[in-house]
Amino acid sequence: MLHARGHAVVPEDLPEKLQSAQVRASRALTVVCPLRRSTPLDELERRYLLYILEVTGGNRTRAAEILGIDRRTLYRMLERYGE
Repeated sequence: MLHARGHAVVPEDLPEKLQSAQVRASRALTVVCPLRRSTPLDELERRYLLYILEVTGGNRTRAAEILGIDRRTLYRMLERYGE
């Protein structure tokens, strides 16, 4: 309880060796990729969306949770990007 960030202990508060691979992956969501300053925002969004889907193993429900959007919004984004 001493290391919990909120009022309850969540998986992210547990020692890394006790966390699932999915929890560890969701914690490491920093996108590290060289981008040109001229990369359009839509392209950045598309790349990030695909990265999150890769991290979640294609689990769209979990991807939407990580992105903080509704699952239907995720589906619309995928459709817009032709994915």
